[in-house]
Amino acid sequence: MKPPPFFVSFRTAADYRAALGDGVAELYWPDIGHLGERRLPPVVSVRALACLFGVSSKFVGALRRNPERYYRSFVIRTGRKKRQIHSPKVGLKVFQKWFGTHLAAALEFDPWVFGFVPGRSAPMAARVHARARWIYSVDLADFFPSVSRTRVVGALQGLGYPGHGA
Repeated sequence: MKPPPFFVSFRTAADYRAALGDGVAELYWPDIGHLGERRLPPVVSVRALACLFGVSSKFVGALRRNPERYYRSFVIRTGRKKRQIHSPKVGLKVFQKWFGTHLAAALEFDPWVFGFVPGRSAPMAARVHARARWIYSVDLADFFPSVSRTRVVGALQGLGYPGHGA
C-alpha cells in the first residue's frame, strides 16, 4: 500500500520531523503519529501546517484569524434567481483542497453517499437509486455558511484531532 503524500514539502516523515525542530516535534509528534496511523491529514497546529507546505506560520495564522479576507464574493444568476458565491482565494483553496482530499480518502462513507466522495459519481448514484420507490433531491439554502466553526471543530476532534489542530 502506497502511503498518502501527507508531507507536502518532504519526502519522509523523518524529514518533516527534522524541519519542525526538536521542541515543536516533541510537542506534536505523538498527535502527528496518531493521525498518520489513521491515514488522516496530520494537521495538528498552525506551525505544523505551515511547515508541511513550506510557508510562513504568520500566513497560516492569518488564514485562521481572518478567513473572510481570503474569499472573493460574487453573484451568479440561475434563471431568474440570484445566488451569492463565496469562493476561496488561491492561498486558502490549496490548503482546503489538500485537506479535503486526504480527509475524504481516509474516511469511510455509507454506500448511498456520493457527494464529494472520491471515486463516486452522479451516474453511480443513479444506478444505486434506480429501483428506489422514492428519491429525494434536496438543495439546502445557505448550507455552508450555516455550519458553525464549533460544529466543524467538534467533528474534527471526534475523528481524533487535538483541539489546537482542529
